[in-house]
Order: sequence, then structure tokens, then C-alpha cells
Amino acid sequence: MNGLLTKIKNLIGLSTTETKPGEEQPPKNMSEVIERLPESYLDYIDDEKPYRRAAAIVFIAIVLGMGTPLWYHTTRTYRAPFNTFPEEQMISLDIRVHLVVTNVSLVEEMNVLTEMMLEKFAENEVRTPLSISWSVHNERVKSLKSLDVRKDSKDDPLEVFLAVVSPDEWAYFSATN
Repeated sequence: MNGLLTKIKNLIGLSTTETKPGEEQPPKNMSEVIERLPESYLDYIDDEKPYRRAAAIVFIAIVLGMGTPLWYHTTRTYRAPFNTFPEEQMISLDIRVHLVVTNVSLVEEMNVLTEMMLEKFAENEVRTPLSISWSVHNERVKSLKSLDVRKDSKDDPLEVFLAVVSPDEWAYFSATN
């Protein structure tokens, strides 16, 4: 037990180590270790320094020389060719909105709704090659059964059908029924 305490004290540096005759005092820091090395070994280390530096530079060059193309190749994104339109070509799109009311009491509000929709459509900014022409058709009052009839139009315009339904008839369109 006493030997263990002595070793711990020596390790921490609280006591001095007792050296036996013929033994050297252990080094206290790294500079003492370097001073104790033989002169021939120190000369060998000095002669070897340029080769160590060259090896480090070659290693960095290999990592950068091979790693950069590999990194680029594995992280690039495929870009599909995209043929653009000539600047003078315009793309025109006609959108026709059909408004239908299911109750006579809502007819008066249809004109206001039509004007509001046209104003909102005109406010939106459209990029230059695209030209959108909006038209709103007020189809007045239709019954609920006639709203289910679908028309397949062969015309050019894109048609959007909107039905304004009164709250008492809304139960027919509810997802809970």
C-alpha cells in the first residue's frame, strides 16, 4: 500500500523520486526528453524534415486532386435541356369562368361578384411571354340537378365552373352526407 501511495505522489509530483545509484532522474517535461536524445538522432530528425513536409504536401494534393472531382461528380444535379420560346413569341391563354346560382335570392349579388372577380384577375401580374384573357359568364339560376351535368367542350379556352349555393341547399354538397 505504501508503494502505491509513493507512486501516486511521484506521478502527481508531490514528492521527489528516489533514484538508485546508477539510475537517471526521469525527465520533467518534453524539452528535457529532447535534450537527452543522442546527437545523431537529432541530426536524423533534421535531415528528415523536408521529406515529411513533402509527404504532407503530396498527401494534401492527392486528397484535393482526387477528392474535389469526386465531390463535384457525386453532388451535381442533372439539368435537363429546356428549349425556350423565342422572345417575340407570345403564349395566349383564354380562361372562361362560368358562374351559376342555385337560388333566386343570390342573383343580385352575382353582378357584384362578377366585377370583383374581373378586378382580381386583372390585378395579377403576368410574365411577358404569357398573355391571359379572362372572361366571366354569368349563367344566372340553375337547379341543383342541372349542375351535375358535365360538358366536354372542344373549344380552346380553359373553362372553370363555379356554383354559388345558398346555405339552406349546402347540405346537398356536404361531405358528411
